[in-house]
Amino acid sequence: MNDTVSSADLPRVAREELQAQLRAVIAVSEPTEPPPSPEPAGPSRRRPGRPRQVAADQLWLGLLWAVLEGLSGYRALARLLATRALGRFAPVSVTSQALLRRLQQAGLAPLQEVFASLGAWMAVAVPTPACDLAPFATRILALDETNLDVLDILAEVPWRSLLLFDLGYFSFPLFDYLSEREVYWISRYREKTRYQLLHVYYQHGVMLDALVWLGSAHGPRAGRAVRLVRFGDGQQLRLYLTNVRDPLLLPMGDIACLYARRWDIELAFLTLKELLGLHCWWSSQLPLILQQISLTLLLAQVLQALRLHLAEQADCDPFDVSLPLLVQHLPQLLRARQHPVDWVLTYGRTQRFLRPSRRLQVVAPFIPAEQIQPLPPDLALLRKACYRTYKPRPPRPAGNKDKKKQATAQAPAGSSSPPSKVDK
Repeated sequence: MNDTVSSADLPRVAREELQAQLRAVIAVSEPTEPPPSPEPAGPSRRRPGRPRQVAADQLWLGLLWAVLEGLSGYRALARLLATRALGRFAPVSVTSQALLRRLQQAGLAPLQEVFASLGAWMAVAVPTPACDLAPFATRILALDETNLDVLDILAEVPWRSLLLFDLGYFSFPLFDYLSEREVYWISRYREKTRYQLLHVYYQHGVMLDALVWLGSAHGPRAGRAVRLVRFGDGQQLRLYLTNVRDPLLLPMGDIACLYARRWDIELAFLTLKELLGLHCWWSSQLPLILQQISLTLLLAQVLQALRLHLAEQADCDPFDVSLPLLVQHLPQLLRARQHPVDWVLTYGRTQRFLRPSRRLQVVAPFIPAEQIQPLPPDLALLRKACYRTYKPRPPRPAGNKDKKKQATAQAPAGSSSPPSKVDK
């Protein structure tokens, strides 16, 4: 689809303007950069003292096992190493302080090597689920609110990718900025956002597929026309916005299905924080925190690869494989020396490892192509934008303080305390 540009040159979205509004909308805080790690020391003579009792492979294997079993810290890891054989390693008694010193000396280099080898293996061995939605996009990515620099994240997004994001990123400068970079996006419609109809592709009842100008004529407004999609699914009225203006390229039903997949990022966070225990830091020291994050991400990748493999073998959707049950019972299966794939394929349906997914399926009406009104060739889709930066609202007081103020205001004069009981 070709846009008809007006004769006058329109100003581009300034990076500083976009940055200011995004910081106000998302309330971004500047991240503090960690201090540079010291350079590794050269070879030196071994200091006198007790020789190491825990091999490096046993140490990292114990850490992976501790994260998988949901242990609570390095003391629990020391007890694990002292009471259980891990692979070919026999139990060994070591203090938690000795483990901390070993991990601080090791740093992140061993985990980075494991990540590199695991990524190369997964690229070949793990099947990629087929996705028939938005074949025009080079990649489909989901964004969630973060305290990192949004523009730095977008700089790494490939050309003509499709971004799915929630209202935390709802911003006129961001919409125009992505369209200028030829990056597609889908967002929910923010309530009470003003818009003006520009062209209606299809309308019937509450159903609407149209091009709109976002914003008001004399106030804040976006500079590029976007597409507004509205329909009812029997439960509520759903509204989406996108810069994919061609309804034949991205139908209404595909928009609903794609935005439903945005919640996959929430499930990923749930896996990291709840199932693998990342909500609780084992240490307050940055090197150890980064090690815990790396180990959790490593295990999450392995578990997702196992889930995809099980779904392929069982001929079902990956979401039909229960990830919580897989995380909970995988250590037991490994300790019993049972192959997890064979066990799940044999007993998975009776033990509810394989069950129909309860994900919400949003079904949008289908619009035949012959009922879509074509876009006039001379319709201008660009205009002069106007962005305004709003200061963040001050924090509201707690609810209990408001209730106390209301109770004090409603109390009658002279009655500072409730009446006492009178004996009859």
